[in-house]
Amino acid sequence: MKKLLSLGIAVCIIIVTSFPVYSESTDTVTVKGGTVKLSVLGGDDQNEDQDDKFRGPYDALDVCFPNLEDDPNKIEEIENCIYNGLINCDTEIDVSDYEIPLKVIGFVSAENNDGCYTYNEKAKKYVIAQDENRDFNGEYDLFLSSDDFSALLNNLVWSKPDIFMFNAGRCAFDYNVPYEISDSSECAVTVNCIYPSYKYEIDTKNEYLQKLSFCEKEIQKIINGMDKSFNDFEKVIYVHEYFVSNFAYDTEGCSYDEDENNWQNNDYPKSIGDMYGFFSEKRAVCQGYALAFKAVMDKLDIKNNTTVVSIEDNHIWNMVEINGKYYHIDCTQDDPLKKIASKEYDIKGYVSHKYLFLSDEEIKDEHHHSWYTEPAYNNTITCTDNTYDNADWKSVGGKLCYFGDYWYSASSSLPTNILRFDGRTLGNMPSTTIESEWTGNLPYRGVVQCGDTIFFNEPDRIVSYNIQTGDTSKIAQWSVSDLNTSSGCYYDGNGQLGYYYDNDYANTAENFYDLKVGDIDRDGNYNGTDLANLISYILGKDNDTYFNEFFADATFDNIVDIRDIVALKNLIANQS
Repeated sequence: MKKLLSLGIAVCIIIVTSFPVYSESTDTVTVKGGTVKLSVLGGDDQNEDQDDKFRGPYDALDVCFPNLEDDPNKIEEIENCIYNGLINCDTEIDVSDYEIPLKVIGFVSAENNDGCYTYNEKAKKYVIAQDENRDFNGEYDLFLSSDDFSALLNNLVWSKPDIFMFNAGRCAFDYNVPYEISDSSECAVTVNCIYPSYKYEIDTKNEYLQKLSFCEKEIQKIINGMDKSFNDFEKVIYVHEYFVSNFAYDTEGCSYDEDENNWQNNDYPKSIGDMYGFFSEKRAVCQGYALAFKAVMDKLDIKNNTTVVSIEDNHIWNMVEINGKYYHIDCTQDDPLKKIASKEYDIKGYVSHKYLFLSDEEIKDEHHHSWYTEPAYNNTITCTDNTYDNADWKSVGGKLCYFGDYWYSASSSLPTNILRFDGRTLGNMPSTTIESEWTGNLPYRGVVQCGDTIFFNEPDRIVSYNIQTGDTSKIAQWSVSDLNTSSGCYYDGNGQLGYYYDNDYANTAENFYDLKVGDIDRDGNYNGTDLANLISYILGKDNDTYFNEFFADATFDNIVDIRDIVALKNLIANQS
């Protein structure tokens, strides 16, 4: 299980917890923190059972404030208030009108009838856990829990990808606390003001908008690569394939604890758990995958797409609605790592489909025990349709590539079968076998699409296959005697086909094949013919015949336009 990124504990999702600070009390206490020092009234009817209850004027454990989940409309109002403040990059967000409740956990100390101070061990241990150097000198401390408020902040972070700069676990907030607390008090301990903390050195709204614009361009780049005929089902497939083949799980700020069978965070905030970090660094933990995926789904107007959170598993993934039915999608778990000598490597080009379009029942495994969907106060979505739980394409370990109304990939077994699936349903279609002297199962299969051509690895070579003509060719070869010696291939996003062999997952040998993007007629050179073909295509001439947009996209933005003409002219001018 990939787990990472925590404030205080190592997890895969950022969980906002309590904020322990204490301050001298006044009539209305306002401090940045979570423990507020009060003058608490003593009483003659104090409970003597120190093992089970906190000594004080009343049993603080029984003080429960209204749960925010009981009022979804109020939560939505509060979230909108905080969200608007965040996207404006406000340094203070006033929420005093909403009376966000906090819960009293207990008293640290209380004065008994003999004038002596006694300490409840539960409360004492709790405070020591927050501040091991705390000196218990007889002061009255009221310890508060921000569980409801923390849940509200978590809900914001996990459902709003565009507040990527909000460092929820390091924000502070003020309390409003009554001066005297007694048996008859309503105990209206509420949040007054939030002081957000922002990541990525964002200090102004303009800086935030610049980074948001970058994310929007990356999202549009993904959408540009889609076929205009795609239905929602196919759009989800395309985004899943794009994410898993172009991004990597973030291991830079963590290590794997064999005893705990879990990722341990070593250096927060190196680990990335938001949309901006995902797109800019090309890596993230599960929270980054899920929020970026949701952002793309939102842009595509995929209805009722949401994030799915499991506190038990410290994990977050996605859920989408397709034709009135809901399905789980976990890009993180479909993007595997390979461990070599205690170091984890992304398997470049390898795409798993195990966690694509799953039902509730099928996704229950060692990584998905219990969960809720965001928003947490409307947690009624279930995935009951099992149509794709055991689909044939679940075993495909290479990217699914769309061309001419079909999805293509290469089989995990040898000799290689070029697999074909129906474009609308992913149903099986007749496959094509590529002659090979190899038989057996490949450990990993990388598949790269360049328009009507796909590239894939065999144990000792990289092979190209033209979907339209069925022609194959070898573009690289090496010596290997063991079928299990892993190889793979991937697209680097800038016109290069990367490949590795001899288990070189880190690609330290830097093996690249220049695809010569811009060479539209595929004669091996950039020339006037390529330029004329490009201009004719952009102007709409001769568009009845197939035009390979991949090789015309000289700017690598998944769209062919006038900027590619400028880029191609530069390639022609600089050609040696």
